[in-house]
Amino acid sequence: MESRFLEIDETDQLLQNNEGDHNDVDPVSYEEAWKTIGYGKFHVLLLALCGWAVSSDAIEVLSVSFMLPSAQCDLHLSSTDKGWLNSIIFVGMMVGGYFWGSLADRVGRRAVLMGSLTVNGLGGLVSSTSQVFWLFLIMRFISGIGVGGSIPVIFSYYTEFLPKFRRGTMISALATFWMMGNIIASGLAWLVIPHPELGYYSSGFKYNSWRIFIAICTFPSLSSAFLFMFMPESPKFFLTKHDEARALDSLRTVHRMNHGNKAFLVGSHLMFNFRSSALF
Repeated sequence: MESRFLEIDETDQLLQNNEGDHNDVDPVSYEEAWKTIGYGKFHVLLLALCGWAVSSDAIEVLSVSFMLPSAQCDLHLSSTDKGWLNSIIFVGMMVGGYFWGSLADRVGRRAVLMGSLTVNGLGGLVSSTSQVFWLFLIMRFISGIGVGGSIPVIFSYYTEFLPKFRRGTMISALATFWMMGNIIASGLAWLVIPHPELGYYSSGFKYNSWRIFIAICTFPSLSSAFLFMFMPESPKFFLTKHDEARALDSLRTVHRMNHGNKAFLVGSHLMFNFRSSALF
């Protein structure tokens, strides 16, 4: 199935009146609609949530490097095994990038974010219970598949809600959350791993401090997946599906959070249409 891509800066969707209705409202472009909506409370919330998701990916990528010294005896790791554990998440990210990226064009950015963040979190959570190397390796690969989906899609989702005049600055702001994730992972490792008294021990099962650390590191991704349930889908995704009504509903949701009950001047009987040059 041929994918269709939308260039954010080069394409404006025309807002036109339904036949016979509201002919006194002038058509406005998609970018002009965002000028009406502006930058407000919704975007602050969106940055916080998307940033939390970006941090969760950074935490997941970095977490293995902190637990390897402690896990060496429990999982009987050789130097080769350690190399595989450090690299397997990136193999998963490569696979996940192809899979989730294609899916995002078909089912939507928000659905893919919820799915990929859940896969990331569950893969990490199950890996914390693994008592043998090969199972731990497989679960880290699955976690990487989730990370490979959320990293690219989160930036697309975030950008498609931004007015043009804010995009450059706010994308840079979102990227800084990756460093925040590194700091969080380092802090958690320092707080949890050096305490062997933590956890549960039996003859056939160990759940010690480094496993608790891995489990805690899954909280950001799982909580992000849950919170995205309450966010709207990208209006630009709906436009690629020619679903003008739902695109307008997404814009109204953002406008309502930014401006309360103030009238949305774009109007409720306007339709988004593509110029033929907008699709590739």
